[in-house]
Amino acid sequence: GKWALLYVGSAAAGSLAYLALNDISAPAAVGASGGVSGLMGAAFLVDPRGFLRSPFSRPFLAICLAFALTNLALALAGPFIVGMGVAWEAHAGGFIAGAVLMLLLGRRPGRTAPQAVETAF
Repeated sequence: GKWALLYVGSAAAGSLAYLALNDISAPAAVGASGGVSGLMGAAFLVDPRGFLRSPFSRPFLAICLAFALTNLALALAGPFIVGMGVAWEAHAGGFIAGAVLMLLLGRRPGRTAPQAVETAF
């Protein structure tokens, strides 16, 4: 359903972000992290009652900050921990795409109030 669309769209956006932010000599990146990050970005926009939060709400912005700091730490420490870099570009691109897709897919046409996610999905 729509969660699968969120995953695939986020994975594609993550791959595009990786390609856009690296030069042609960068190693190929293969993985599902852009899609998984997109699902996280989408899920974190949902409050405990099942309604969509504003992307400018304090809880969502706090999660975005934590996500960014975690990816910064992985990008800096990744070569030392796992012996290779981490495609933070794919993570960021997928996270942003997932949040945007959730905002687009989680609302019903003609309504302006946040919709319960279980009715939209």
